[in-house]
Order: sequence, then C-alpha cells, then structure tokens
Amino acid sequence: NKELIERNQALLHEKDGTFKALVAKTTELEREKKLFETSHKANSEAQQTILDLESQLQDLKTTNKRMESDLFENSFAADENDALMKERDELAQEAQVLRDQVKKLSSQVADASSSVAEREALLARISKLEAELHANENVGD
Repeated sequence: NKELIERNQALLHEKDGTFKALVAKTTELEREKKLFETSHKANSEAQQTILDLESQLQDLKTTNKRMESDLFENSFAADENDALMKERDELAQEAQVLRDQVKKLSSQVADASSSVAEREALLARISKLEAELHANENVGD
C-alpha cells in the first residue's frame, strides 16, 4: 500500500511537471502565434505600401512624360517667341526710321512753306514797289 501511495505521489508529481511543461509550451506557442500574426499583418501592410508606392511611381512617370512633352512643345514656342520678338524689334526700328523721315520731311515742308510765304511776301513787296514806281513815274511826267 505504501508503495502504491508513493507511486501515486510520484505520478502526481510527474503529472504536475508535465502539466506545467504543457502550460509553458502552450504559452510559448500562443506568443509565437501572436508574433506570427503581427508579422503577417506587417507583411500585408508592407505589401500594400509597396503597391501604393508602385502606383505613385507610375503616376510620377506619367506626369514626367507629360511634362517632357510640354517642355518640348514650349521649346518650339520659345523659339517662335524669340523670332517674333526679334521681328517686333526690327519693325520698331523701321517705324522709328520712318518717323524720323516724316519729321525731316515735315521740317522741309515747313521750310518750303516759309520760303513760299517769304517769296509771296517779297513778290507782294516788289509789286507794291513797282506800283509806287509807276505812280512816281506818272507823277513825274
């Protein structure tokens, strides 16, 4: 009987050790499960982040191509704009030359008008003097 009690106590002690080992193993497995779930969640989030970044990269590539195209078109517009500005400057210079010529011709016309007016005044004076001369000759006769 005593042997049975000792054996029973040994089995209870072994059972208690096995139970504690199982509890420890269960706790460790639960911790590993949580770690795996966290890792899996982080992996899923990382994959979603990668997909988002790839989408953003594609959007940037599309925007870059559009901007390159716009820049190419604008370079032609800039060249055309430069040519138009040069032509405008040349036309402004030609207009200034024409204004100077008009001013010179206006001055010459004004001088000629003065000369005509002076000539007419001189002719009028000559006519007056001739009239006086004829009058004096008639008086002297």
